[in-house]
Amino acid sequence: MVEGDVTIDRAEVDLEEDCLKILALYQPVATDLRLIVSVMKINNDIERIGDLAVNIAERALFLCTEPPIEAPRTSPRCGPSARHVDREPGFAGAPRYETRPRSARRRR
Repeated sequence: MVEGDVTIDRAEVDLEEDCLKILALYQPVATDLRLIVSVMKINNDIERIGDLAVNIAERALFLCTEPPIEAPRTSPRCGPSARHVDREPGFAGAPRYETRPRSARRRR
């Protein structure tokens, strides 16, 4: 994974140079221009994904050399604040306020 990043970086630079040559030499318009711009953006995104994958791989390799960390079963600091989340406005389980007049609510 880490060694493959050089290949991805090289391919990204080559493709970007090709796109810039096409833009400079042929001056594409409309659909062709949108295609070239899209290719350049996607190319940049794929290169960035490759960089992030390398970062994850390097971190995973480092973590493999470290002793395992035991995760706590509970987090006492989260308990009191988490109990009130369901009462906050915007929470999916929060009680809804009636918008109908009281007379209409009694008829249910």
